[in-house]
Amino acid sequence: MKKIMPSNYEMWGKPKFEGKSFLEFSQDLISVSSLAASSHNTQPWRFVVSEKSQSITLKLNDERVLSASDVNKRQAIISCGCALENMRVALDYHGVKYSLTINSDISSETIAEIKIHDNLAIKKNKQLQTIFDSIFTRRVNRSKCTDKKVPDEFLDLIMKDEYGLEIRTIKDMVTKNAISEIQEQADRFVLGNDKFRKELGEWLLPNSTDSYLGMPGSTFGLKDVEAEKIHKQLLSGKLDYDLASGVAVSDRQRIQTSPLLLVITGKDTKEDWIKTGCLWQKIALIAESMGISVAVSAAIVEVPLLSKMMSVRLGTTSRPLMITTIGYATEERPHSPRLPVSQLISFTD
Repeated sequence: MKKIMPSNYEMWGKPKFEGKSFLEFSQDLISVSSLAASSHNTQPWRFVVSEKSQSITLKLNDERVLSASDVNKRQAIISCGCALENMRVALDYHGVKYSLTINSDISSETIAEIKIHDNLAIKKNKQLQTIFDSIFTRRVNRSKCTDKKVPDEFLDLIMKDEYGLEIRTIKDMVTKNAISEIQEQADRFVLGNDKFRKELGEWLLPNSTDSYLGMPGSTFGLKDVEAEKIHKQLLSGKLDYDLASGVAVSDRQRIQTSPLLLVITGKDTKEDWIKTGCLWQKIALIAESMGISVAVSAAIVEVPLLSKMMSVRLGTTSRPLMITTIGYATEERPHSPRLPVSQLISFTD
């Protein structure tokens, strides 16, 4: 008997782009974009479609910006960059000509505008098939890694960076240990702060959740009882010390066991945040296509003191914008739920 997919996971199906009007095609593009990674799975994006100008405008949804842990909207805008990259991959794979304009004005909710320049005649680029398919299987995996090394081919592919950012690669155990200690401090800081802890509890959900947003505990490797317990404790502010320590230790071990760490650095501007999201999503899709797992350590970036410690450790004046573990996970982890297109899209003349 075929297993019925819960409604909050239906978006993970692959749409068919061929033979559709611009409006239908746009909705398929948006469904693909929404499968991108986002901080706490907040999905902080929305899309405005204009049939007249044949354009799709990606905007930040302020209502889903994390008010405690993302006061500058950095992580939300990086997340929107991830969604933008998924859209670019889908357009490039289907051979659709388009132009892209990034909006670098921090006061504007607009992230980017994509204009379509042809009649949507599909001419698939078979070389991008594997990367496009990876959109539908990609997920963050926070488990520990095996000792299997990441192949040089992976690094060759991700270093072809068209975004003007710097990618630091870290393999030596001394530096990984140092970064793992910074990560543990970041976790303890977050879990020790009432506002951060409650916010995390609002987004780290029981495994049985029917929410279209947030992170089921299973994505952290938590069993049903554990996920329910930590969700309630986070919200109540009465987090068990051993449980909090376990989260911090788990993150430290993930960094220590990962054969490769990547740190994306750049300017602390809206434009570089968007480009960081694009670059990270590209890295994640390449990794997925090669059976490699990725996970993000966002707390280090968002805690100012620890971000500075990270810069000092790397010997750079640039700001760390994304820290990612890369490796072969010891456990499989599920997808997170996704909002339907109808809640992400609006239309304009």
